[in-house]
Amino acid sequence: MPEAPGGQFDFRMCEVCGVVLNPVVRRDPETYERIGEPWYEHPDWYELHWPEGHEPVPVHGTPLVACTPCDICHRDESRWGFLPRKDILAVMPGGIVLDHGGIWYVCDGCKQAATRRSLNKMLQRWWDSPIINAEMAIEEKKAHRSMVVKDLYKAFINSHPAGPFELRLRHDKPQGKPRSRRGM
Repeated sequence: MPEAPGGQFDFRMCEVCGVVLNPVVRRDPETYERIGEPWYEHPDWYELHWPEGHEPVPVHGTPLVACTPCDICHRDESRWGFLPRKDILAVMPGGIVLDHGGIWYVCDGCKQAATRRSLNKMLQRWWDSPIINAEMAIEEKKAHRSMVVKDLYKAFINSHPAGPFELRLRHDKPQGKPRSRRGM
């Protein structure tokens, strides 16, 4: 059985901008055997937040210190995590495989859509995103939604992800009793 790339990579973030990096491998299209070592790339939405760009500088990190915009609407305030139970792989031309099977970061606004596994609500959150609307023309948005986003969100839903798990504590509300572990 060929080796599956999902979940085998360390958590990596970019030392320059703090963004969580996607693991990428090249595989033989016939045997699915890995060719060479994996490398790490900025996510597709990276240019929307940092148009000046730079090459990724992978370092070990954690979601607590990394920049983790919402994987659905791309807003900056993700607080929840969902962990896919199956691989979510995007196979690109030339045997390039992007692994989207790590933690999916979700903001408060997208939590309900992700929890209910609602493809329509997830797509609507993406469509209504001010970040997407600021960077894409309508025709480009329609094409990207039908060719990339829809399949990716379907794969997320079909992975039966565990969650939501709280990744970030809210600073505007007390978090527990004064003597509890989370007390403030």
